[in-house]
Amino acid sequence: MEKRLFIAIKYEPDEEFKHSYLAIQKNVGSLATIKWVPTHQLHLTLCFLGNTHVSLLETIGNAIDEVCAQNHSFEVQIGNLGIFLHQRQPRVLWMGLQPVKVLQHLHLQLAERLVQDFKSLKNSNKTPLVEVNPNFVPHLTLGRFKNTYKIADLQAYLASHAHTQFGNWNVSQVILYESILSRLGPTYQPLRMANLSN
Repeated sequence: MEKRLFIAIKYEPDEEFKHSYLAIQKNVGSLATIKWVPTHQLHLTLCFLGNTHVSLLETIGNAIDEVCAQNHSFEVQIGNLGIFLHQRQPRVLWMGLQPVKVLQHLHLQLAERLVQDFKSLKNSNKTPLVEVNPNFVPHLTLGRFKNTYKIADLQAYLASHAHTQFGNWNVSQVILYESILSRLGPTYQPLRMANLSN
């Protein structure tokens, strides 16, 4: 049996952030068609595992526990708006996160630990492909573009928010999620949580 898994930091938005998010949806929504991420599902993905055999849950959980024990809780600042491109077309709208180096380090520790653990397993056909990305871009995905019809205006709007701060939050926990897909969209079910050290 397999589950679609990812490791993430959950964001609980405050009212000020929700107000800013609604304004972004209104402005960007006038320039493009986007499938927006609901505020209760906003998160920073540290490692995407994809379809993973349930026999690996304990191995993954132990790796998360040990990495979290080696890292202190910290504050994240939510900043600029950005886009990921695909064939010169916007694909994903996101907000950048700081401090980049701290978040990159957490990603690399988790990814490298999982790669090492998976290599030692005999049933290699059950192990997911984990990306170790030294250029990892910490971000909150806000939405995925379906169609963009005012690209110049979109670029101007993004540029006007290049230095906008949208809030901050204290990161104290890393969560292993199962992503359950349906016609209504994904549901994220937490399977295991680990606290960063104080």
